[in-house]
Order: sequence, then C-alpha cells, then structure tokens
Amino acid sequence: MEPYQRRREDRADYVDEAGPIPTFPPLSWDESGKFILPGEEEMRARREAGKRLRKLSEKWDAESVEVEPNEDQWREFLTRLGVRMGPAPSREGE
Repeated sequence: MEPYQRRREDRADYVDEAGPIPTFPPLSWDESGKFILPGEEEMRARREAGKRLRKLSEKWDAESVEVEPNEDQWREFLTRLGVRMGPAPSREGE
C-alpha cells in the first residue's frame, strides 16, 4: 500500500447535523489506464458527501483559535529543525 493511502479503519468517521458523512473507496482504472467512472447515483452521493465535509471543515476553521507561539516555543521548534538562534533582537526604539 502506498504511504499516502489510508485504510478504511484508519479514517475518522465524520458526522454533521444530517448524520455520518459516507466514505467511498478510491476510483479505479481499467487496463488502459482510464478511470472507471461510477454510476450517476454514486457520483451524486460522492458530490453530496464532499459538500458536507467542506461545510464541516469550514465550521472547524471558524471555531479554531489561532495562538501565536511565544519565543521559547519558536526556539524549541527551530532547534528541532537544526537552526541556531542568537539572542532575540532588541525591540527598543520601535
């Protein structure tokens, strides 16, 4: 299995006000490398699930609170990346 593919049991079950959002297996290809398109009903269900998931993610974005990391957190982050930092620049005179 490719590293970017996730098994069904690894996926989170997303739920909105209408209930669980359905998941679908990846599209498949035929021998010539062309997509095997699902039927109209499945395509409609995939589009609807995508719209519901997008609305849910927009709701999460609106609810999230962005926190600005402090100097110690930045220093630890950059240290883990292998970046060395000198003392913080003086903000006097700003």
